[in-house]
Amino acid sequence: MPRFYFNLCNGTEFAEYLEGVELPDYAAALRKAMESLRDVISGDVLMGDLNTASFIEIENEQRQLIETVFFADVVSLRNEPHARGAGSQ
Repeated sequence: MPRFYFNLCNGTEFAEYLEGVELPDYAAALRKAMESLRDVISGDVLMGDLNTASFIEIENEQRQLIETVFFADVVSLRNEPHARGAGSQ
């Protein structure tokens, strides 16, 4: 099973994780990166400080960058007005 490495940048700090994770394929690595970034973002929101420049890099077994997953890839921001009682007739 291939090993993938994930590096996290929360917008200001960069953390390179030396221990890789064995996953079946690239698709599984991409899903893991997306879930991990959502976890980081959730924690940031709970602390009241969210930096939308956050991203996770995915590297292959040779430590070559194969994908970067950005904040905008995992979260949709909307500011749609809510109509009180709309749709509950």
